[in-house]
Amino acid sequence: MMLSGFRFPEFIQHSIQSLGNCTTAISMLVIGMILADAGAHHLFTRMTILFSGVRLILIPAVVAAGCYLFHIHGIAAGISVVLAAMPAGTSTAILAAKYHGDEAFATQCVVVTTLLSMLMLPLWCVILNGTL
Repeated sequence: MMLSGFRFPEFIQHSIQSLGNCTTAISMLVIGMILADAGAHHLFTRMTILFSGVRLILIPAVVAAGCYLFHIHGIAAGISVVLAAMPAGTSTAILAAKYHGDEAFATQCVVVTTLLSMLMLPLWCVILNGTL
């Protein structure tokens, strides 16, 4: 559509935009329903902590080391590391549910990494501010 300049009629564009605005809320509802079925008392298991450590510590550390190794400094390195330190996306749980994976574990990982990222992202910013 961007290349051709084609535009849908206004009512269709408005419908598509309204649907797009609902996706975040709908994904949170799906995650909440899966979490309610799985039980919130099993959030912090050995596997979710291990996954969170890899997702929030190991991957950003590897990206930071790569930036240092290839002499990428400043804002580009900082953005790369912070993006690598983001929590697991909500689509993880939705895709696990769609393709008959372990949707409870995926939901637990999304919730735990989101909670722990509130501590880890500021810590990564402090580390990056001191080194880059």
